[in-house]
Amino acid sequence: MINKPLENITEADLQDLIINPTPEKRHLEYKRELPSDASDSKIKFLAQLSSLANTDGGDILLGVEEDRAKGIPKELSGIEMTNPDQEIQRLDQIVQSGISPRIIAHFVSIRLDNGKYVIVGRVPASWRSPHRVVLAGHNNFYARDSAGKHPMDVDELRSAFLFSASASRQLNDFRDERVFAIQRDDTPERLGSTARTILHMIPLVSLSRPFDLDIKAIMSSPKHHYSLDPIGHSADSRRYNYEGYFTYVPSSPGRAHAYFQLFRNGIIESVEADLFETDIQDRKVICEALLEGGILESLRKYLTLYHDFEIPPPVFVCLTLLGFKDHSLPRVRGTLPFDLNQKMGRDVLRFPERIIEDFEESADSIMKPIFNALWNAGGYSEDLYYGEDGTWKNPKNQVLF
Repeated sequence: MINKPLENITEADLQDLIINPTPEKRHLEYKRELPSDASDSKIKFLAQLSSLANTDGGDILLGVEEDRAKGIPKELSGIEMTNPDQEIQRLDQIVQSGISPRIIAHFVSIRLDNGKYVIVGRVPASWRSPHRVVLAGHNNFYARDSAGKHPMDVDELRSAFLFSASASRQLNDFRDERVFAIQRDDTPERLGSTARTILHMIPLVSLSRPFDLDIKAIMSSPKHHYSLDPIGHSADSRRYNYEGYFTYVPSSPGRAHAYFQLFRNGIIESVEADLFETDIQDRKVICEALLEGGILESLRKYLTLYHDFEIPPPVFVCLTLLGFKDHSLPRVRGTLPFDLNQKMGRDVLRFPERIIEDFEESADSIMKPIFNALWNAGGYSEDLYYGEDGTWKNPKNQVLF
C-alpha cells in the first residue's frame, strides 16, 4: 500500500515504486491493463480486490507494467483513456455486482506526463470477511500472502469466519470494560457529575492485530492539536499517559468536566460529564441540541485524524449514556402533546454501534440512527433535528422547556 491518502498520490509516488523497486506483496498489486468486459477478465479483477478485503487491505495499480520474473514494476506505461471518470464508474459497477458481501473500494485516476493514466484502487480490510466472487456463477474466496492472491483453503475460511465473530466480541468486551470503569470513577481524572456521555471510536485494525499509533507525530501536527479535545469542550490540560495521550477540562480540584483519551492502538474515548444536562422547572433535562452538536463536531475531528494518519476503516462508533435515568428530553416546537414527565428510564443507555466503512460518509449520516434511538428513549418517533435531506439542523430557538 502506498503510504499516503489516496487523493494525494502523485506520479512521483508511482515512479518511486520503480526507482526503489517495490515488489508485489500482501498489500500491493500491479496490473498493466484495465479489466475488459469479458467475464474472465472481470473475475480476475474481482479476485484481486476481494483478496485484499479478505486479508489486510491494500492498493491495486492499473496501468503499471510489471517484470513478471522479478515481481517488480518496470514502467509506468499508463492506459489511454478519454474519460477516466467513466472508467472508474465502470469499475465501481463491476465491484458492486461481483462480490458478496459487498466490499468498499475507492478508485482515483492519476494523469501521467505522457498523457495516459494510472488508476489506483484502495480496498480496506473488511470486518465482514470472507468475501466471495460471485460474478457469472463464480463461487470462490481469495486471500493474499507475499506471493499475491490465492484461493482460500478450509483453514483460512474458518479463520475468516471466526475473526468476524471475534472482532464483535472484542468490541463488546472493550466497550463494557470501559463503561464499567467510567461508572466506578476508574479514570485518569475523576468526573464531576454522575450523568456522563461516552463516545468510543474503535478502528478494526486496533482489534485485529498489534497496532501502535505514532502519537508523537500527531502532537507535532498543528492541524490536529485541537482534534484531541473532549466532546463539547476545548481541553485546558494535556499530557502523555500510560495509555497514550490524555486531555481534560478541570472543574473543582481533583475533578474534570470532560476528558479525551487517545489509546496507543488508535482507540478514542471521549467523555463529557457537565455540559449536556440541566435542571429546568424542577426536572432534569438532557440538553439534546448541545449533546448532538458536540458529538457531531467531535466526530468530524476524530475522523479527519484517522484519515490523515492512515488509520483505515472500518471504524466502530459507540455512544453510551450513564446516569440519565431520571432525565427527559425537551419538548420540541411543533410536535404533538408530549408527557414532559417521561423519563429515559435506564441508568445505562448503550446504543448499538455504527460501522464506518467509508470516511466519505458524513457525521450526520453516521449518527442519525443512534440519535433516533436516543429520541425513541425520550418518547419521540425520531430525531426531530434532522431535515428531510438527512442533515442535522442546528435547532436554535426550537426548544421549549
